[in-house]
Amino acid sequence: MRQETFDNSLVRRFEEMIELNDAFYFDPGECVEIITHYIDVLDFEYAQKALLHAKMQHPYHLDIRIKEAEVLLIFDKFSEAIEIIDQLNNIIPYHNDLIIVQAKYWSFMGDSLKAIDFYKRALKESDEENYICNNIGNEYLGIQDITKALYYFKKALHKHLSDEYAFYSCLQCFEELRSFVECIDFLKQHIDRNPYSHIAWFQLGLKYFKIKDYKRALEAFDYALVINDTFLSAYTCKARCFEQLDNFTSAIKVYKEGLHLEDSPALAYFNIGLCYNRLELPIEALEAFQQSIHGDPQLDKPWFESALIYEQMRYHQKALYYIDRAIELNNDSLVYWKRAAYLNIRLRNYREAIVAYRKMLTLEPKNYHCWISSIELLIGTGRYIDAMDLIKKALKRFQKSGELNYYMSCCYFLIHQEEKGLTELDKAVSAAPRLCKKVMNKYPAVLKKSLVRKLLLKYHIL
Repeated sequence: MRQETFDNSLVRRFEEMIELNDAFYFDPGECVEIITHYIDVLDFEYAQKALLHAKMQHPYHLDIRIKEAEVLLIFDKFSEAIEIIDQLNNIIPYHNDLIIVQAKYWSFMGDSLKAIDFYKRALKESDEENYICNNIGNEYLGIQDITKALYYFKKALHKHLSDEYAFYSCLQCFEELRSFVECIDFLKQHIDRNPYSHIAWFQLGLKYFKIKDYKRALEAFDYALVINDTFLSAYTCKARCFEQLDNFTSAIKVYKEGLHLEDSPALAYFNIGLCYNRLELPIEALEAFQQSIHGDPQLDKPWFESALIYEQMRYHQKALYYIDRAIELNNDSLVYWKRAAYLNIRLRNYREAIVAYRKMLTLEPKNYHCWISSIELLIGTGRYIDAMDLIKKALKRFQKSGELNYYMSCCYFLIHQEEKGLTELDKAVSAAPRLCKKVMNKYPAVLKKSLVRKLLLKYHIL
């Protein structure tokens, strides 16, 4: 809020008046403060109510008319707003609040340069320097002049060290300028002026993390936690630093230290499980993933990681159960469907494996190996016609693949259409002779056929 000395009892009294459907008296200055409060907290409905009440009690007061123009701008009533602005310009052209409203008018109209000009005029006389500097910074951001925007956000922050909006806007500018080293210097200077700002220490840690200086990042997160030991994000980022340093034992310890602050600890337990995995402690990892699932059954990743551990332990049926749960929660994960296909094949659930491969092809139709695996599964389970239909679709996408012709020839031979089989085999050998043994050795019943052997001898392959 702009007016740091504002008395909230005014707002409480005004809202009490609204609830009672009464008419309390507020002097003009109080009316302006109430309207400004509601604008600052983005409660425009109540700002309008406060304005109507102010106009009823003080219809000609100039400060209230300025606020009326500001509220009209908020509701996109630009012609009505500029009419009031023009009238007031004839009476109080140098009134700072009026100059600021004109700046807002030009901002709403999309003319940032005019808006900046008015804001700079207001800046000369205003006691709200940080507020106006923030607005100038926003206008420069709007026209992508990031350097000038940063200058004014810094100026706002220098005026009010606790101005979080200016602080985060500075960080945004450094990010857009990709000035990571300069941002670190800025944060150090800010910390020198405000050493007990846990937010500044945390942001410094994030910047060190981004440039992969994990040891300095750890130090910064530690300072943030010394100042505020309830700062959950600092625990999480500190743990991630330890992960990047391959110190998974320390990472687990830090994740656990922050658990009591978590409203929903499912993600923390998931990260703990991943760390145990990296330490090759599958039982501990599985316990952590189970706690994550218990905390939030809608989180798909711990179901998947649990499945991988069960698969590693050769509990394939249980692994499949967990994979299926993960897929229910995230139906578009190619990784999940791949594991489902593999496990179903291991368990001889060929129909389910075929379904999984079909889904994989819809998710990643350009994945050639997925097409081949799907075709091989269909042939291996005796679904030759289905395999041939899939090969035809694949040939439209991968026209120069001789490998697909080998599979098509095998299908023809397996359904005893030798002539078509020979035609496809001839195409395949002509296009990709080196792939012949790779494919044909998978189907010895086809390779034994005299017609096949005769053709391959012709090409000196056998």
